[in-house]
Amino acid sequence: MRIQYRTLPVQALTKGATNVLDLPRDYFVQRLVVDLQVNYNTGTSVTKSATIWDLVSEVRIHREGKRSDIPFKLTGQHIRKLTEYDTMKAPIYTDFVTTASLTNQLAEAFIPIDFRIDKWNDHDFSALIDAFNYSSFKLAMDLGTEATIGSGYTFNSIVAYVSLVEVVPEVGDPALGVYNHNLTYLNYGSVQSEQAVDLKTGSVLRRLVLQAPNGGVSFFRIELSGSKLLIPKTSFTAQQTINYLEYSPYQLESDIAIIDFAEINGIKGSIDLRKAKQGDVKLFTTLSVSSTPITLVYDEIKD
Repeated sequence: MRIQYRTLPVQALTKGATNVLDLPRDYFVQRLVVDLQVNYNTGTSVTKSATIWDLVSEVRIHREGKRSDIPFKLTGQHIRKLTEYDTMKAPIYTDFVTTASLTNQLAEAFIPIDFRIDKWNDHDFSALIDAFNYSSFKLAMDLGTEATIGSGYTFNSIVAYVSLVEVVPEVGDPALGVYNHNLTYLNYGSVQSEQAVDLKTGSVLRRLVLQAPNGGVSFFRIELSGSKLLIPKTSFTAQQTINYLEYSPYQLESDIAIIDFAEINGIKGSIDLRKAKQGDVKLFTTLSVSSTPITLVYDEIKD
C-alpha cells in the first residue's frame, strides 16, 4: 500500500450556510484536514463571545453508493476537544482578535477529519473510506456568521483548502478489508436526574463521549436490558481523571467524560450491540441540578 497526499483547489465558502464540497473518489481515504481561513475586519468596538471552532457549527461526510449514510458528523468544538485527547496536543488555529479598527485579519483553523482507529499510527489501514465504491462522496460544513463570534466583526471572505491522505493499493498487495468506522453525535436535550436515555444500537461500540455543562452530571451508569450493568455507577469527575491517565490530553475539558469500552487505539473490548434493539441500552445520570442538556458522541463500527 502506498500513501499519497492530495490538496484540492481552494474553495470559497459562504457564511451562515451549508457548504458542500465534492471529494475525490479514486482511492481509499484515511483522513483529511480542512484549512479554514476567515479574512475579517474589526470595528471601533468589538465584543468576542465565541471562537473560530464555534463558527463551524457542524462538519459532515456524506456518501452514496455502497452505503448511503453519514459516517462523520461532529461540531467544530467536538473536533477540537477530541483532537486534544486523541493526539495529546491542541489542533492548530488562530482565533479572532478583539483589537478594534483592524483590517484584513486572519482567523484560521486546521480541522481534522480522521477515520483511523489508532490516531498515532500513520499506517493504520484498518478503517478507511473506500471512496471508489461510492457514486457521491462529499464534505459538508455548516458555518455561522459574524454574530456567532460576537459584535464588531465583518467577514471579507471565507475559504477552505482541503487536503487528503489517500491509500493506494499497488500490484501484489492483498485485498484490503476495512472497518466501517463512524463518529457521530446526538443531542438528547435536557434530561432530569435518573431519566433514562436510550442509546443507539445496531453497531459495535468503541467508546462514548458524554457531554454535559460543567458540574451538571455527578454520576452516570449504563444498563443493558435485564438490569445488566455495562458501566456501573461512576463519578463524572472520576471518569475525567481516568481519561487523564488514559489519554494524557493537551488539557482536560470540563464538560466531557470519555467512556471507553475498547482499548484506546483498537477495537478489543468493544461492546457488540448489533443484535440489541432500540431501548435495550440505557444511560442514567445523577444530576447536581434539576435538569441538564446531554450530548453523546458515538465512536462505533458498523456493518
